[in-house]
Amino acid sequence: MVALWHLVPWLALLVFFGSAIAHFGEDWPRQPKLFRYALGSAPVAVIVLAHPEMVRAIFAAMTSPQTAVWAGQAFAILAPPCLALALVALGRMLVARRSARALAFLLLLPGLALLPPLLGFLLFFCFYHTPRHMVDIRRSLEWIPSRTFVASGLAITLLALLLGAMLLPALLQGGVATAAGGFQLLAALAVPHQIAPRLFK
Repeated sequence: MVALWHLVPWLALLVFFGSAIAHFGEDWPRQPKLFRYALGSAPVAVIVLAHPEMVRAIFAAMTSPQTAVWAGQAFAILAPPCLALALVALGRMLVARRSARALAFLLLLPGLALLPPLLGFLLFFCFYHTPRHMVDIRRSLEWIPSRTFVASGLAITLLALLLGAMLLPALLQGGVATAAGGFQLLAALAVPHQIAPRLFK
Protein backbone atom coordinates (compact mmCIF):
# COMPACT_ATOMS: atom_id res chain seq x y z
CA MET A 1 0.00 0.00 0.00
CA VAL A 2 2.91 2.37 0.69
CA ALA A 3 4.23 1.65 -2.82
CA LEU A 4 0.79 2.43 -4.26
CA TRP A 5 0.82 5.84 -2.58
CA HIS A 6 4.08 6.61 -4.36
CA LEU A 7 3.19 5.07 -7.75
CA VAL A 8 -0.56 5.70 -8.24
CA PRO A 9 -1.69 7.95 -5.37
CA TRP A 10 -5.20 8.63 -6.72
CA LEU A 11 -5.87 4.88 -6.84
CA ALA A 12 -4.48 4.46 -3.34
CA LEU A 13 -6.88 7.17 -2.15
CA LEU A 14 -9.87 5.35 -3.63
CA VAL A 15 -8.73 1.97 -2.27
CA PHE A 16 -8.17 3.44 1.17
CA PHE A 17 -11.55 5.11 1.51
CA GLY A 18 -13.47 2.32 -0.21
CA SER A 19 -11.96 -0.34 2.02
CA ALA A 20 -12.31 1.83 5.14
CA ILE A 21 -16.02 2.44 4.51
CA ALA A 22 -16.66 -1.26 3.90
CA HIS A 23 -14.64 -2.18 7.00
CA PHE A 24 -16.32 0.33 9.29
CA GLY A 25 -19.65 -0.94 8.01
CA GLU A 26 -18.74 -4.34 9.47
CA ASP A 27 -19.27 -2.79 12.91
CA TRP A 28 -23.00 -3.03 12.17
CA PRO A 29 -23.58 -6.67 11.08
CA ARG A 30 -27.29 -6.68 11.98
CA GLN A 31 -28.12 -3.72 9.76
CA PRO A 32 -29.20 -3.99 6.09
CA LYS A 33 -26.29 -3.65 3.69
CA LEU A 34 -27.27 -0.14 2.57
CA PHE A 35 -27.32 1.10 6.16
CA ARG A 36 -24.03 -0.70 6.91
CA TYR A 37 -22.28 1.19 4.12
CA ALA A 38 -23.94 4.45 5.16
CA LEU A 39 -22.82 4.00 8.78
CA GLY A 40 -19.35 3.03 7.59
CA SER A 41 -19.13 6.20 5.54
CA ALA A 42 -20.57 8.51 8.22
CA PRO A 43 -17.23 9.46 9.88
CA VAL A 44 -15.75 10.38 6.49
CA ALA A 45 -18.93 12.25 5.50
CA VAL A 46 -18.90 14.40 8.64
CA ILE A 47 -15.23 15.30 8.18
CA VAL A 48 -15.73 16.17 4.49
CA LEU A 49 -18.75 18.38 5.21
CA ALA A 50 -17.24 20.11 8.25
CA HIS A 51 -13.73 20.69 6.86
CA PRO A 52 -13.95 20.95 3.05
CA GLU A 53 -10.93 23.20 2.55
CA MET A 54 -8.72 21.22 4.91
CA VAL A 55 -9.84 17.94 3.34
CA ARG A 56 -8.90 19.23 -0.12
CA ALA A 57 -5.50 20.35 1.20
CA ILE A 58 -4.93 16.91 2.75
CA PHE A 59 -6.01 15.17 -0.47
CA ALA A 60 -3.57 17.39 -2.41
CA ALA A 61 -0.72 16.45 -0.05
CA MET A 62 -1.65 12.77 -0.30
CA THR A 63 -2.04 12.73 -4.09
CA SER A 64 -1.90 15.89 -6.27
CA PRO A 65 -3.74 19.22 -6.51
CA GLN A 66 -5.64 17.93 -9.57
CA THR A 67 -6.80 14.79 -7.76
CA ALA A 68 -7.75 16.86 -4.72
CA VAL A 69 -10.18 18.91 -6.83
CA TRP A 70 -12.21 16.02 -8.29
CA ALA A 71 -11.92 13.87 -5.16
CA GLY A 72 -13.11 16.76 -2.98
CA GLN A 73 -16.04 17.42 -5.31
CA ALA A 74 -17.01 13.74 -5.43
CA PHE A 75 -16.87 13.38 -1.64
CA ALA A 76 -18.87 16.60 -1.20
CA ILE A 77 -21.64 15.22 -3.45
CA LEU A 78 -21.72 11.77 -1.82
CA ALA A 79 -21.35 12.86 1.81
CA PRO A 80 -24.83 14.38 2.45
CA PRO A 81 -26.91 11.37 1.31
CA CYS A 82 -24.55 8.95 3.08
CA LEU A 83 -24.79 10.90 6.32
CA ALA A 84 -28.57 11.22 6.00
CA LEU A 85 -28.91 7.44 5.58
CA ALA A 86 -26.61 6.86 8.55
CA LEU A 87 -28.75 9.13 10.72
CA VAL A 88 -31.87 7.26 9.61
CA ALA A 89 -30.19 3.96 10.59
CA LEU A 90 -29.16 5.36 13.98
CA GLY A 91 -32.66 6.70 14.52
CA ARG A 92 -34.16 3.28 13.78
CA MET A 93 -31.85 1.65 16.30
CA LEU A 94 -32.61 4.24 18.97
CA VAL A 95 -36.36 3.83 18.45
CA ALA A 96 -35.95 0.04 18.65
CA ARG A 97 -34.02 0.56 21.92
CA ARG A 98 -30.87 -1.02 20.53
CA SER A 99 -29.37 2.26 21.61
CA ALA A 100 -26.07 1.79 23.45
CA ARG A 101 -23.75 1.51 20.44
CA ALA A 102 -25.91 3.75 18.28
CA LEU A 103 -25.92 6.49 20.93
CA ALA A 104 -22.14 6.23 21.42
CA PHE A 105 -21.63 6.50 17.66
CA LEU A 106 -24.01 9.46 17.42
CA LEU A 107 -22.19 11.28 20.24
CA LEU A 108 -18.85 10.84 18.46
CA LEU A 109 -20.00 12.54 15.26
CA PRO A 110 -19.85 16.13 16.63
CA GLY A 111 -16.24 15.48 17.64
CA LEU A 112 -15.43 14.65 14.02
CA ALA A 113 -16.93 17.99 12.99
CA LEU A 114 -15.20 20.06 15.67
CA LEU A 115 -11.71 18.53 15.69
CA PRO A 116 -9.15 18.72 12.87
CA PRO A 117 -9.65 15.81 10.42
CA LEU A 118 -6.78 13.61 11.60
CA LEU A 119 -7.60 14.06 15.30
CA GLY A 120 -11.30 13.53 14.69
CA PHE A 121 -10.67 10.37 12.72
CA LEU A 122 -8.31 9.09 15.42
CA LEU A 123 -10.99 9.81 18.04
CA PHE A 124 -13.43 7.60 16.15
CA PHE A 125 -10.83 4.97 15.30
CA CYS A 126 -9.28 4.63 18.75
CA PHE A 127 -12.31 5.08 21.00
CA TYR A 128 -15.07 3.47 18.98
CA HIS A 129 -13.88 1.19 16.21
CA THR A 130 -10.70 -0.36 17.62
CA PRO A 131 -12.00 -1.47 21.07
CA ARG A 132 -14.39 -3.89 19.37
CA HIS A 133 -11.49 -5.48 17.54
CA MET A 134 -9.31 -5.61 20.64
CA VAL A 135 -12.01 -7.49 22.56
CA ASP A 136 -12.38 -10.00 19.71
CA ILE A 137 -8.61 -10.47 19.43
CA ARG A 138 -8.25 -10.95 23.17
CA ARG A 139 -10.99 -13.58 23.18
CA SER A 140 -9.38 -15.48 20.31
CA LEU A 141 -5.97 -15.34 22.04
CA GLU A 142 -7.13 -15.94 25.60
CA TRP A 143 -4.41 -18.56 26.08
CA ILE A 144 -1.77 -15.81 25.93
CA PRO A 145 -0.97 -14.20 29.33
CA SER A 146 -2.25 -10.64 29.67
CA ARG A 147 1.23 -9.15 30.09
CA THR A 148 2.46 -10.83 26.92
CA PHE A 149 -0.64 -9.69 25.03
CA VAL A 150 -0.20 -6.04 26.09
CA ALA A 151 3.57 -6.08 25.52
CA SER A 152 3.11 -7.55 22.04
CA GLY A 153 0.51 -4.92 21.17
CA LEU A 154 2.80 -2.10 22.30
CA ALA A 155 5.74 -3.54 20.37
CA ILE A 156 3.70 -3.84 17.18
CA THR A 157 2.41 -0.26 17.63
CA LEU A 158 5.92 1.14 18.09
CA LEU A 159 7.19 -0.83 15.09
CA ALA A 160 4.33 0.53 12.95
CA LEU A 161 5.13 4.11 14.01
CA LEU A 162 8.84 3.59 13.30
CA LEU A 163 8.18 2.13 9.86
CA GLY A 164 5.71 4.92 9.19
CA ALA A 165 8.27 7.59 10.03
CA MET A 166 10.80 5.88 7.75
CA LEU A 167 8.50 5.23 4.77
CA LEU A 168 6.32 8.33 5.10
CA PRO A 169 8.56 11.16 6.33
CA ALA A 170 5.67 13.62 5.93
CA LEU A 171 4.48 12.37 9.32
CA LEU A 172 7.22 14.45 10.95
CA GLN A 173 6.68 17.70 9.02
CA GLY A 174 3.68 19.07 10.91
CA GLY A 175 0.46 20.65 9.67
CA VAL A 176 -1.28 19.33 6.57
CA ALA A 177 1.71 17.15 5.67
CA THR A 178 1.45 15.31 8.99
CA ALA A 179 -2.30 14.79 8.52
CA ALA A 180 -1.68 13.44 5.01
CA GLY A 181 1.11 11.18 6.24
CA GLY A 182 -1.08 9.98 9.09
CA PHE A 183 -3.85 8.93 6.74
CA GLN A 184 -1.35 7.27 4.40
CA LEU A 185 0.13 5.32 7.31
CA LEU A 186 -3.35 4.33 8.45
CA ALA A 187 -4.11 3.08 4.93
CA ALA A 188 -0.83 1.15 4.79
CA LEU A 189 -1.78 -0.65 8.00
CA ALA A 190 -5.54 -0.92 7.53
CA VAL A 191 -5.72 -2.54 4.10
CA PRO A 192 -3.47 -5.52 5.02
CA HIS A 193 -5.36 -5.71 8.34
CA GLN A 194 -8.58 -6.21 6.37
CA ILE A 195 -7.12 -8.68 3.87
CA ALA A 196 -5.16 -10.92 6.25
CA PRO A 197 -8.11 -12.40 8.20
CA ARG A 198 -9.78 -13.42 4.93
CA LEU A 199 -6.61 -15.12 3.71
CA PHE A 200 -6.01 -17.11 6.89
CA LYS A 201 -9.55 -18.18 7.77
